[in-house]
Amino acid sequence: MTKLLTVDDLAERWECTSMKGRGGVGMTTALMTVAEVARELRVSPATVYREIADGKLAIRQVRRKSFVHRADLDAYLKAARREVQPVDSTAPQQSRRRISLKATGLIGDDDFGYSG
Repeated sequence: MTKLLTVDDLAERWECTSMKGRGGVGMTTALMTVAEVARELRVSPATVYREIADGKLAIRQVRRKSFVHRADLDAYLKAARREVQPVDSTAPQQSRRRISLKATGLIGDDDFGYSG
């Protein structure tokens, strides 16, 4: 006769402490729920589901429940990383001066109904 697996058995098998009772808060787990991923990324669960639907974040489904593996979340964050380039102080700065349309010849005095 086969033994029925409990949630705690599955949690041990998947190294997931958040499924065991109420423990696991603040601990690194192998599998996380969408709500836990959203909390860690400081976004809404809808944003996490959108990233899953777009194929940017992989999930594992167990009985219609979605879980995100820690390695998949790390890969997602690594792919989303953007490096900021330092400002080169020797490069010429672009001026933000105003350009007169009249001085460039794009408009004349008569364009505004002035007679001069």
